[in-house]
Order: sequence, then structure tokens, then C-alpha cells
Amino acid sequence: AFGGDRINLLLFALALMFSASLYFSLAPRVAPHYYIGVLLAGYAYGTAFAVVVTLGLAWGVKAFGGIVGLLGLGPALGSQCLSTLLAGGVNDFMAQKRAIIVGETRFCVGVECYRYTLFATTGVCAIGFM
Repeated sequence: AFGGDRINLLLFALALMFSASLYFSLAPRVAPHYYIGVLLAGYAYGTAFAVVVTLGLAWGVKAFGGIVGLLGLGPALGSQCLSTLLAGGVNDFMAQKRAIIVGETRFCVGVECYRYTLFATTGVCAIGFM
């Protein structure tokens, strides 16, 4: 009886993650909008981690540790792929186009530096929701 409720709650958390990522990529860059986006993202990730751990119990206590361990590996892999590789690559690419040069180092300054990365993470959330 509780399995369906947890699945719906996880889908709600994914939809909230999607909304927070989309909000960050499209909202104006002023402080009150950051607070709203951070609240949306915090509630989404907190709900997702709480629900995912309870879903691990659906396969029994014997397999619980392995399942939760694999579920904990997901954010680490996603962070490595999306944060380090994608965001770093997009920032380096945008630094070539709109750069402030200090010494020999190029810096990307402005909203455009990470907008495409936020669109990519929004797309990943949409795929996860499906």
C-alpha cells in the first residue's frame, strides 16, 4: 500500500528538481530569486534522498545495504559527469567567447557561463522523471 505513495512522492521530488533547475536557468539574477531556487532545490533533494532510502526496503533488509550504497553512488557519478566535466567544459568554452583576461588566465563572467549547464541538468531531470 505504501509503495505507490513512495513512488509518487519520488516523482514529485523529481518534478521539483526539474522546476528548481529550470527556475535557476531562467530566473532574474537578484537575491530573492536565489532564495526561492535554493528552497525548491533543497526540498527536492531532501525529499528524494529520504524516499529513495525507504524504497530500498522494498527488496528486503538483506539487500538494503547494497541498494542504498548503489543509490548513494548515483549523485557522486552525476556530480562528476555534470558538474566537473560538463560545467567545466561549458565554462571553458564560454570563456573563449566572453572572457575577462587576467594575466594568462581567461575567466567567464556572467549568466551565460552556466546557463547551458543548467539546461542540461534540467533535461537530465526530465529524463529521470519519464
